Amino acid sequence: LTGRLCHACDAKELSRLVMEAARRLIGGDHVAVYLRDNGPGYINSATNSDVSRKLKTGLAPILDKVTSSAKAEIMDNLDVDPRFNENSAGALACAHLACHGIAHGALVLLSANARAYA
Repeated sequence: LTGRLCHACDAKELSRLVMEAARRLIGGDHVAVYLRDNGPGYINSATNSDVSRKLKTGLAPILDKVTSSAKAEIMDNLDVDPRFNENSAGALACAHLACHGIAHGALVLLSANARAYA
């Protein structure tokens, strides 16, 4: 996998490789990779359903915190986390994607039901 990641042609291919590995190794009903855009205040996304969109930072507080602090977050039961405003997921794991100590985005795994990612 490391060799394939190093030779990825673009961000979309890199995102796809990371998502495939995460789904296979960690699991989850939905996997997404969010990469910081060159423009300030926006994050690009690539999802397992090949949908790409831009999120304005601030709309996803958990993602904002992980990418700005470079610290992963795991929520085994989203019903008790006030930052999560979606009702279609029960658990979330969000880890920053960094190179040389600089966060460039995040990997997000969502499960429909509460579960223990840890």
